[in-house]
Amino acid sequence: MATGQQKQEWLVIVPDHEGMLEERMKVRPFLRADRKHFEKLPPKLKDSAPCTYKVGGALLDEPVKEGGNLKMNGSFLLAVAETREEVIKTLREDIYTTARVWDWNRIEIHPVSRCPLRHVQNAHRRLKGQVCLHQALIVDLVLRSRRGFG
Repeated sequence: MATGQQKQEWLVIVPDHEGMLEERMKVRPFLRADRKHFEKLPPKLKDSAPCTYKVGGALLDEPVKEGGNLKMNGSFLLAVAETREEVIKTLREDIYTTARVWDWNRIEIHPVSRCPLRHVQNAHRRLKGQVCLHQALIVDLVLRSRRGFG
């Protein structure tokens, strides 16, 4: 429960159980007519919620190929919450948890501190928008998590 302390950013990496691509695709938000995943997202996007998502998406087995299908194997999120427990509570309510797609034995939740992105923003300008700034941030965070943020 929120204690009034300052909110922290958390890098969340949640791999899927092996062989869950078909099940993931069944519950994937924009492939479902009932859009259950999106119905629960709005509170997670409001700054007043105990845990909010700033950016997120799928982990992939391989880079995206033009005209090819995405080979998804998990999810990543940049969450904001006061505590790790608030992040976990929010993740437990996610459709990928309730559908048993995510492998909770391999979840990673890291407190992170973003670095100034002037160099990324300058590169973004030089590339004239070919790279999404959020993508650059997520790549940086994932690589830093794998190296222990050192």
